[in-house]
Amino acid sequence: MAKDITVEEILKFAETLIDIKYTLWNGEPLSKNTHPFYVNEIPNMEYIKKNGLNCAGFINLLRLKSGKYVPGIDDYKGGTHSWFNYFKDEKCLEIFDYRKKYPLGTLFLRKYRSITDQGHLSVLYELDKNDFWLNNKIIHSYYDEKENNGKVGLSILGYSHYSIPEGYYEYIILPENWIL
Repeated sequence: MAKDITVEEILKFAETLIDIKYTLWNGEPLSKNTHPFYVNEIPNMEYIKKNGLNCAGFINLLRLKSGKYVPGIDDYKGGTHSWFNYFKDEKCLEIFDYRKKYPLGTLFLRKYRSITDQGHLSVLYELDKNDFWLNNKIIHSYYDEKENNGKVGLSILGYSHYSIPEGYYEYIILPENWIL
């Protein structure tokens, strides 16, 4: 078992992944490649930069950095569907409430629906200085349709959540339930 790690240490590691390209999952079984999911170990940074990662791969790297395993079984270990099922089984899913304040390191989750709506995962990275919750920053690996590319980067929570009218994120998972 790894030494106890703090949220701050995990977020510092997350910062080292900023600007790494987003790699879209094409529906192939996850066990065929290390990337873009990274479910068993953290490869060297050159490999990650060359091959990119997706939102689940980003979260999987943070989870591995914390010394914990990536949940799931067989060919779909470490995907958004596996994460949703794991948190549901562990009874640590909470309904996302945009009015509620969450601690740094909170995981935001949209569950997997289909190959065209693969869900999403992001992490609360920085609190707004004026205490306006929807201006908090998240860190995630995301695809930008307008730019036809993507990367690991920072976004404003409210902008990401309201990228669709009904709101994007459905659940939160507190840091102690996924990385601590």
